[in-house]
Amino acid sequence: VPPQPVNADAVAIEEAVEDILDDDIAEIFAEEAADVLESIQEALPRWCADPADEEALSVLRRGWHTLKGSGRMVGANCLGELAWSIECMLNRIIDGTVEPTVQFVAVVDDARNLVPRLREAFEVQRPPELDTLGAIMERADVLASGGTLEDSDTSIAAPEPEAPETSDSLTVFLGEAATHMAVLNS
Repeated sequence: VPPQPVNADAVAIEEAVEDILDDDIAEIFAEEAADVLESIQEALPRWCADPADEEALSVLRRGWHTLKGSGRMVGANCLGELAWSIECMLNRIIDGTVEPTVQFVAVVDDARNLVPRLREAFEVQRPPELDTLGAIMERADVLASGGTLEDSDTSIAAPEPEAPETSDSLTVFLGEAATHMAVLNS
């Protein structure tokens, strides 16, 4: 049976419908990512203040799980893979494989600060910050594996985020933690 001729109008209509659906899905993703990031931002200071706060840890893990799935679904693969790295690291805390430290908090906070930039890069189809992305994912993997960042060969340090919006308690916690880490390292 010879192949049927392709109707150019049908193909054009199908492509237009796909573009509209893609735009709608991308818009829904952007809205959902903003909502999930807000819940992460609310739970992170609670978890920082009390690493035994299972509810805050659960909210964090669920948020990263959601970002992983929705990011992968729309093709925001860098954001999805970052979220997967953080989710895996948090899973190791939940299953008791590792104990949370200030390093875990810092990695989650760095990832949280990177998400809006990854989302924006996806929306405008600009290449993401691969060095920063890779560094955060590598640090999450080291911690999930039971290592510490001092013991690892993380040659790429994640750059300081652009004026992060952190709560006062998180800022105080991170400052105190940095002081304690400096004492321990000396």
